Amino acid sequence: MEEKVVHTIQRFIKATETGDIAQLNAVLHADYIHCHGDLMRPDQLKRVDKTTYLNRIRWHGTYDVPRKFSLLQLDIEGALAIIKIRLVSVPNPMRLFVLVREKDQWAILGQYTHPWQYRVR
Repeated sequence: MEEKVVHTIQRFIKATETGDIAQLNAVLHADYIHCHGDLMRPDQLKRVDKTTYLNRIRWHGTYDVPRKFSLLQLDIEGALAIIKIRLVSVPNPMRLFVLVREKDQWAILGQYTHPWQYRVR
């Protein structure tokens, strides 16, 4: 089961790199949301739904640097998984994903980033 969760994240990262909208659509849940900003300050929290996210990828194109990641944490409880990864090839390295399993397929329900992850100390 863990392999399927990690594979879903790998597919997501590869599709984001290549701009493969069909592949992104396949791994993102219908209710997908990307939240970024200060999670402790709701007035600064930005939410992007699936349609907007796909349009941004379509509009902005692909990444110049292949994105690789290391797994920091993976918790699975029934049909819900939480995975934290560190991207090793970009300046905003940390990501937290929530996935849900439906009909034996894992889909990304949410992606969360926080601005403190971007600062170099």
